[in-house]
Formats: sequence, C-alpha cells, structure tokens
Amino acid sequence: MKSQFTCIAFAAILISQVAAVSKRGIAWPYFEKYDVSTFYANGKVGWVYDYEKYKPTGGPVPNGMEFDVMQRVDDSSIGQLASAAAQNGPYVLGFNEPDNAGQANLSPQQAASLWKQYFEPLRSQGKKLVAPAITSSSNQGQGLSWLDEFVAACSGCHFDAYAFHPYASNADAVQGSVNYFVNYKNGAYTPAWITEFGRSPDTVSNAGGAQFIQSVINYLDSEPRVQRYAYLARFDPNSVNVQRDLQNADGSKTALGNVYVS
Repeated sequence: MKSQFTCIAFAAILISQVAAVSKRGIAWPYFEKYDVSTFYANGKVGWVYDYEKYKPTGGPVPNGMEFDVMQRVDDSSIGQLASAAAQNGPYVLGFNEPDNAGQANLSPQQAASLWKQYFEPLRSQGKKLVAPAITSSSNQGQGLSWLDEFVAACSGCHFDAYAFHPYASNADAVQGSVNYFVNYKNGAYTPAWITEFGRSPDTVSNAGGAQFIQSVINYLDSEPRVQRYAYLARFDPNSVNVQRDLQNADGSKTALGNVYVS
C-alpha cells in the first residue's frame, strides 16, 4: 500500500505538470472582437499578451491560459501598472519597441528612469520582469545598441528575461537572428522572449506560410535559451493575409493558425 506521503507527493507532481505553461504564446491584436479561446484548444498555446494592461476585450481568457500585462508606451496609464500586474499573470512586460519611433519611442535613459519608478517595485509583489522588447538582434540593427545603453543606465535593475522581435527574410534568417541575440556577450540577454516574429519584407504574395512558421516554431521549441515566444494573431484590422495571419476576420483559425496550435 502506498503511504499517504507518497500519494500526496505524486499528486503534487501531477498538479505542477498541469500548471506548467507552454512556452508558445500568442500576441493578441487590440482590434480583435472575438475571444482567444480558439487558440487554447489543445494547450499548445499557453499564454497571451495584448500589448496593454487590460485583458483582451473580445472575450474571456480561458482558465489555464496565462495573461501577462505589458506597459506598451509611456503614457498616463503607467500609474495603473501595479494594480494591473497584481490581478494578472506572473510576468510584466516592458515597453514595446522603444527603439522604434513608431512605437514606444524612448531613449534608453528615459526607459531606465521609468523602469526604476514603475517596474522595479513590482518585484515586491513577486512579479517577474521582462525587459523592453527591442526591434532587432542584428549587429547592423539598432535594437541591441539600445538595449546595451538601457541596461547600463538602469543600474540596480533586475530583469528575469529579455525580449526582442526577430523579423527576417526567411526561417533560417530568423533562426540566425535568435542565435545572435542569445549568444550576444556570452548570453548576457538570456533567457530570451520572442514577443513577435515573422517574415520580412511582409508582402501578401510572399509573407511566410506554413513551412516558414513550422520551421521557426520547431527551432524555438528546441532552443532552451528561448523561454517563451509569441506570434501576432492578425496584423491588419481591415484584411486577412492567409500567408501571414493566424486568424480569419471571424475569429476562426486560418490554415496557418492550425499549424501554430498543432
């Protein structure tokens, strides 16, 4: 007969296995009016973020799917970050593409000051902090230069992961961009989160497709230094590109979406 201790220990193992979150996630578009549950059907997609502090407005996030908040830009809502973080998942994501004039558009010094004021105190809540998501990891790109300056300016700050967006011309180039990032300065910016990825240039006729996305997710699933990754469900509120988007205009999965959750 098994001892009570053995049974309890076995149950604890089962609970921990059930509670484990898949590294594969999804970035949810602000304009989506349908809920995210269709992408959680088999548990392959375990977490979601929507660039904001509020949960996706199209419907409830299903039980078991983790929602993590992001402070996308520096705006008046940043004072609400602590309360939003307290009500949601264990991670808080930093600014979205602060090195991009079309996104957060912050200098490393501005971002560091804001981090110390609003993000660093969240560690007392037990939150884990993901550094701002930069635009590239290429040695020709500005992303890593921005991140270097930010980390230097943020003396005393703590980062549990580092995020970036490896858009590239093909699957091998995306993998090369990830390799460059995780090996940069002997892995100084690991574990890595890929909070967006895709094929660029991003055209309707040649935007990726099933072979591209399957190749990339196979690599990301097998790369231990990549802790999590997410693909944007749909890029344009006014159109659907079946070679790029994971969902149709009615919220159902495209053929590419079915690949992503398989």
